[in-house]
Amino acid sequence: MRLCSSRKATWQLLLAGGFLNLYAGQTTSPPPKAVANSSITVRFDSVGPASERDIIDLERSATAIFRHAGVDATWLNCSGAYAPCGALTRQDRFGPTLVRLRIVDRLDRGGVHRLGWTTQGSWAATVQYRRAEQISHASTSGLSTGQVLGHVAAHEIGHVLLGSSAHGSFGVMKSTYNNEDFLNMVQGRLLFTVEESRGLRARLDYKTVDDNAGDAAP
Repeated sequence: MRLCSSRKATWQLLLAGGFLNLYAGQTTSPPPKAVANSSITVRFDSVGPASERDIIDLERSATAIFRHAGVDATWLNCSGAYAPCGALTRQDRFGPTLVRLRIVDRLDRGGVHRLGWTTQGSWAATVQYRRAEQISHASTSGLSTGQVLGHVAAHEIGHVLLGSSAHGSFGVMKSTYNNEDFLNMVQGRLLFTVEESRGLRARLDYKTVDDNAGDAAP
């Protein structure tokens, strides 16, 4: 993900002009509310200055986005020696139902204006704190840094789970965000589309069935 503007003086124009570029589904309307029946676990670690409030807003925003798509998201904070992560064994592997999220101060790749980063074929996503903070500070709609991070995290994890770098025409998987999208972030209305939601559930449900079959007695 990246910002269209490359100049500090254009932050207000960014919001007024309405563009935010996203790094790396498509349909006709936002998805209807669904009962979550698929699930993912996100192991995340923060190596940036994100506060506890930022983390809470990130989890709340991203959880709501995934739940609307019919997916339950569980968050494990692996920053430091947290018990939930310490209980995981080396046999736990990243995959469709277990993904990794890094929150960094600034991205170490992808260009200076990127908000997030994924590597095709991996189960990891990275989001950048400083860009989210700048967008929050430039916003006039009460958008918090954590809300920006949550939507960027959902966007990047969406790429990971869908196995695609494609962007949608609208919703959280758009390649660019405008003023209306920032307002929708605050209101919890920037979501996965119907097609994207189906793709997420299909891939997660297939993985769950495949794992259960592998555990069954011959």
